[in-house]
Amino acid sequence: MTGMLTNARFLADTWSIIEGALDEFEGPWEALYGVCSPPPYLSYIWQSTLYALCPGGSRPFVIALAEGGRPWAMASFGYAVRNASRPIRARVLKMNESGDPELDGVLLEHNRPLARSGDEGEALGAMAAYLLEHGPAWDELSLGWVDEAVWRRLRPALSGLPLTVVEDGRSPYYFIDVGRLSGLDDYLGLMSANTRYQIRRAVRQYGGADALTWSVAPTPAVALEWFSDLQRLHQASWNVRGQRGAFSSARIREFHARLIADPRSSGVVEIARIDAAHGPIGYLYNLRAGDTVFNYQSGFDYAGGRQCKPGLVSHALAAAEYGRRGMRRYDLLMGDSQYKRSLSTGSGSMVRIVLQRRRLRLALERIARSLLSGIRRY
Repeated sequence: MTGMLTNARFLADTWSIIEGALDEFEGPWEALYGVCSPPPYLSYIWQSTLYALCPGGSRPFVIALAEGGRPWAMASFGYAVRNASRPIRARVLKMNESGDPELDGVLLEHNRPLARSGDEGEALGAMAAYLLEHGPAWDELSLGWVDEAVWRRLRPALSGLPLTVVEDGRSPYYFIDVGRLSGLDDYLGLMSANTRYQIRRAVRQYGGADALTWSVAPTPAVALEWFSDLQRLHQASWNVRGQRGAFSSARIREFHARLIADPRSSGVVEIARIDAAHGPIGYLYNLRAGDTVFNYQSGFDYAGGRQCKPGLVSHALAAAEYGRRGMRRYDLLMGDSQYKRSLSTGSGSMVRIVLQRRRLRLALERIARSLLSGIRRY
């Protein structure tokens, strides 16, 4: 399909709204992604991999806003019913997620409509208005995890719509500004004295900086091999702490295997291996979008003892490598972990936003939850 679309379903003043299945939009989606600055979760390869794993009858649909037949904003919407985690049953549309509770364990962050910077608010408002009038029956529209700074730009576009906005979760995220780094010493110069000492001591234990090498899987086949090692190390580390780890689900593993194996993912997925003289000390599963790299998952070898700090060393080398490659930011994503606080040069907040239709049962649920947990409302 080219960038032109003709199956308009609803006309606004100057543009049309087009609805259809994701695979109808491959060309326009990739073209729009290429001129925006979106997170990698909004790449067509990520979205289409989710789509392929959903049963045919429950696959997400796409809403596109188009002018002259050319989309200027798009988003996918999965359908779910929540009735297990809360006492009130609700029909939910999930923006840019599948709606399948297991598949959505891949945990979308930095969510928003696929649009140029500055257009996301108008896009969200138009999509929400369209869904209120023309969408399937729903009670909640989940926007997922949105950067709080982005949310402040999106929020005004929803004014006047018959929706209640609920903040359903909040988490910090951390990042490293790598734009001016030319090597490991530059990065360590930004760290606290304690973090700098720990990394330098660990590097010496591995035989010095010259004994450490950074490499990226050159082909999908090699990336899959390294991903298998990453999974093994990741799961071992989490299981020993009595936790399941990110790859405990067979369907999640299948999602990532499909994504990594697809040649079209080469501009998005990067599996890196960090080696010392004795062999690999860790793997990083990174996602690239524009001038930002997102550290999605990792697996580290703690056989030499945790004092070797394979995680700190691997991320420090990553920051140095991406600085040399001209990237702007290395995003460690959500989670208030000590290692993220130690490694980062900046932080932000992610908020999980739900738009609720005006239903009495949902209003009563909000009141009950507010009394129990102080839920925040706008």
